Amino acid sequence: MRYQSAYHYPGSKGIHHATPRDRKAHAVNSRQRSAGRIESFDIIRFSLIMIGLMLFIVGLAHFSSAHTIKGWDQREVTITRADVVRMPYKDRAPVFTAKIEYQFVDNGKLMTGHQLSLMQIRSKSPGQVKRQIAAYSIGRTVLAHVNPQDRTESFLKTNPLTYVYALIAPGLVLMFISLMMAQIQYWRTMKTQRRNWRFGEFNGLVPQPA
Repeated sequence: MRYQSAYHYPGSKGIHHATPRDRKAHAVNSRQRSAGRIESFDIIRFSLIMIGLMLFIVGLAHFSSAHTIKGWDQREVTITRADVVRMPYKDRAPVFTAKIEYQFVDNGKLMTGHQLSLMQIRSKSPGQVKRQIAAYSIGRTVLAHVNPQDRTESFLKTNPLTYVYALIAPGLVLMFISLMMAQIQYWRTMKTQRRNWRFGEFNGLVPQPA
């Protein structure tokens, strides 16, 4: 019985029959390239799931705290300071934040608060920070949430849904992407294994033409 070669390599003058050494070197190179791709893929997937998990945990903690603060006592306060200030970063691009102060009377005592919300405003644009505190101009009277157990703790605003959109949802999206990447990696591995089994990398010698 005569066997015909299964492959013809472009650029060769005739049929090229791969030797066992050629097949072994090709298999080793293929496995090395595949291992490198899988390692990079795993690093990206691991980074996504860690970042997503961190955002989810931080967002969930802020959401719980904001929901609790929303139930605190509300008091009228007067804004005494609303400035945009530069944060003290040295060898970095300037970052700006808001400096807020307000006063209110509690049981005959003048109290001073400094906290706008749970998350501190940070931006590279001072104009963006100014827009976020536009509703708290000096002399204006607004409502603040005051801790009934500790009157020195207060916040001007609390919105639990903000942390859902800003932290929890992005964290879930990143973890979902990581999960899909793992599924794709599994499908590709199974596909490669089936292809190698069907066409594949035989341990024995390929019959040569007689």
